[in-house]
Amino acid sequence: MSRAGKILIAVFIATTTSGTAIAQPARSFGPGTFLVGSDIEPGLYRSEGEIRSFKRLSGLSGESSDIIAIELPPEGPVLIEIKATDVAFYSRGPGVWTKVNTGVEAITWARIKSRFQQ
Repeated sequence: MSRAGKILIAVFIATTTSGTAIAQPARSFGPGTFLVGSDIEPGLYRSEGEIRSFKRLSGLSGESSDIIAIELPPEGPVLIEIKATDVAFYSRGPGVWTKVNTGVEAITWARIKSRFQQ
């Protein structure tokens, strides 16, 4: 076996036996409560399927003061911006949220958002 092959095997063994795996935040998720920064990344998300309600949260105490925003969305896809300052995001319903890549959807969302803020 070549020296490069032995090094590759040694690196593989070291990384698989260290016992520490670094989890990456999900780019897509379903119902539940997710911590921003560790479970999910901040950013723009689009729903697919039925979303019954969702909340952006500033804390996890269960108090109403933790709610930054709450929505009971209409039928159809929803776009939501989860901010880096949010502590968590809660979603109820069988639908799935997927992070939107920068591009047409993000630009469209920025335009729609700016119209409502005027």
